[in-house]
Amino acid sequence: MLNSIPKMNFKTFSFFAIIFFSINTLNAQCILGVSDITNPSSCYASDGSFKVNSVNSSCNRQINVYKNNVLIAQGAGNLVVSNQEAGDFEIVSPADCGCTLPSSRIVTLFAGNPTPLTPYVNTGSGAYQSNKVYVCRGANVSLGVQALGLTGLSISGPNNFIDNTPDGSSFWNFSNVQPNQTGVYTISYTNSNGCVSTKNIVLTVGQLNINAGQNVGACIGTSHTLNSTVTGKSICQSSCPSTLDSLLVEWSLDQCNASNQTQQNSYSEFIPTYHSNGNCLNISATNMYRTLGEHSCTPVLGSSVGDNGVCVPALDSCDPLQYNPDHAIKVEVTLTPQEAGRITKLSFREQSPLVWVTTNGASGPNNYNTKYLLRVYKNDLLIYSEDGRNTERTWNLEEIDFSTNPAFAINETATFRFELRGYCVTNVGGNMSGWELDDIRIFGGCCTGLTYNNDISFLWSTGEKTASIIVNPNITTDYSVTVTDCKGCQSTDSVKVNVYQLPIPVISGNNNICIGGTTVLTASGGTTYLWSTGATSSTISVNPLSTTTYSVTVTSDKGCIASTSTTVVVNPLPSPVINGDLNICLGQSTELTASG
Repeated sequence: MLNSIPKMNFKTFSFFAIIFFSINTLNAQCILGVSDITNPSSCYASDGSFKVNSVNSSCNRQINVYKNNVLIAQGAGNLVVSNQEAGDFEIVSPADCGCTLPSSRIVTLFAGNPTPLTPYVNTGSGAYQSNKVYVCRGANVSLGVQALGLTGLSISGPNNFIDNTPDGSSFWNFSNVQPNQTGVYTISYTNSNGCVSTKNIVLTVGQLNINAGQNVGACIGTSHTLNSTVTGKSICQSSCPSTLDSLLVEWSLDQCNASNQTQQNSYSEFIPTYHSNGNCLNISATNMYRTLGEHSCTPVLGSSVGDNGVCVPALDSCDPLQYNPDHAIKVEVTLTPQEAGRITKLSFREQSPLVWVTTNGASGPNNYNTKYLLRVYKNDLLIYSEDGRNTERTWNLEEIDFSTNPAFAINETATFRFELRGYCVTNVGGNMSGWELDDIRIFGGCCTGLTYNNDISFLWSTGEKTASIIVNPNITTDYSVTVTDCKGCQSTDSVKVNVYQLPIPVISGNNNICIGGTTVLTASGGTTYLWSTGATSSTISVNPLSTTTYSVTVTSDKGCIASTSTTVVVNPLPSPVINGDLNICLGQSTELTASG
């Protein structure tokens, strides 16, 4: 039953109106007046000011001004508050001077906001958003933020590094980085209002190093064992399998409510449903939402009664660069793993029909969009971007697989934000350009029992793949070895094996003597000598009684040894004989013949 409303005659109404007018007049006089607001000249300047008036019928009321709950100024009647930085100021006057209630008012001095910074890194294959990057020793890397120009930027890092001149638009190039450059790099930006914003990027440089050992040398024919020593090996953690496919969160959108203007701009009804924790310690999600813009509700025709979807305006342009995330449909899910986890899939149903239909029965031609785009952020950093996915005119299931994308793997709590936006509208003269979605679902999960390894592989210039090798070169040779760790970092070192040739010994001297004779033998070709006689000089004198072989061992300055020999032939003395007529008369001659 409706409540009955008592009648009121005109006189009574007039009486109450006069009282009401008098009270309003009094209250109007008790309102705090603020004038001459001057904002600070820059973000951190303290030259802001304003005036406060709290006078009622010539009665000066007390004025108290607070900032961050701290009293910063007080007075009565009229008060000038000066020399202030930006912020909110609460002005309070008590119930006094005929004012039955205290008065209060908030005044805001504005001096600009710091510019939000998005960190970017580039290891050579293009810049991407990230606040941490791992590179191998000796690599090149760029650190920076979104394009802001060359002024107002600075970077600081380990070892007192600081630089105020970017190499390009908002980034710095680092060449041949070494482990001692590992650390936190802070990029600062001061905008035109003097507001300073900062963003940290953690750079980790791999420490892999191999030492092939000291150079060695030996005489030809000597074998050497070359041993390599590896330090700074990376440790790699395995990730969850790509087969994790638990349905973690669903936004059915069946609760869609667009019954009035307030509801059309509110997304409070789109609460998530949790189907599984996927072996994670915790799963949490936000409502489906849009930062700006209204929505309507549409029945999912051909489905069960009460199966509703949401309809939102599409972007007319066919250029994804015109994308404004404030107008996108967004969902967020946060995974807390015990060891690791990953998001493996996003699915939803979508259509941009030729005729729009709402749950209240209205319908009309739809300026349908032909494409939609997807953006995925992890901890507010973009990890996935895709444009140009085709829409359909009737409901269809879209499934986007992330199972093998390493950016969707985590080993700590992470929040993923998915943004969907229809675009590229075909105008058919309708009064709506609607893209419709239903049943948004996110799949994935967490895992435990992960393995860790610091595996490395070797490759010598000989083709061998062991940590040590045995070599026996004939000439001086350089051997190199390259080691690769589990993160793909490489280090190379080389060792020289010097091969010293054997000396070439020579013995000179007379090799033929008569018995009882002496000869001098001289050895050359080395630095030290050892004769078979025991002598250690380069020259020896011998007088063998019979033919004799003498050998000498020669040692070079590198310690290499070679031997040679020579034979001294001892010839016997001759046995002379004289033949002829040994008896002659005086005056006669004879002929004597010597032999032997």
